[in-house]
Amino acid sequence: RQDRHRSTPCTVDPRRGIFAGPIKPLQSRPERCRGAWDNSLITKRDSVTNTSFESVAALFVHRIDVSANRDAFEFPDASGNGWERMTWKQAGVRVRAIAMGLNAVGVEPEQRCALLATTRVDWILADLGILCSGAATTTVYPSSTAEECAYILSDSQSVVAFAEDDS
Repeated sequence: RQDRHRSTPCTVDPRRGIFAGPIKPLQSRPERCRGAWDNSLITKRDSVTNTSFESVAALFVHRIDVSANRDAFEFPDASGNGWERMTWKQAGVRVRAIAMGLNAVGVEPEQRCALLATTRVDWILADLGILCSGAATTTVYPSSTAEECAYILSDSQSVVAFAEDDS
């Protein structure tokens, strides 16, 4: 892809994933998607700008555009004694790299990518990267047995897995 190194704001096409170009908030009608549990229609709305978006990925790249230098995440540092901060722009760079990496290895829209990790900032970034690539996330709990993991990965037809190591 030609745009992989550009730092311009991004928009998301749910059929193709993330690509360079201006953010296009929806003006005429709120975009909706099916709720995961009850098939009801839900709207993703930015509470700050009161703008609706067609996906979590679109809302994420909008947040980068309007809050680039504000803190997005605060998480324990490597020593475990302090805290690190990450701005929306920094998060966007990491998420974009993940999304582009998934696209580079051939992950196609709506294919499943598994995520096996404890709650940590890397989990969030991987999940957003999966969504921004146009793929879908399948989660596997760290407490799952080997047999449960094998079943979830097979049943979901995950094509890529992100796994946390022991360190």
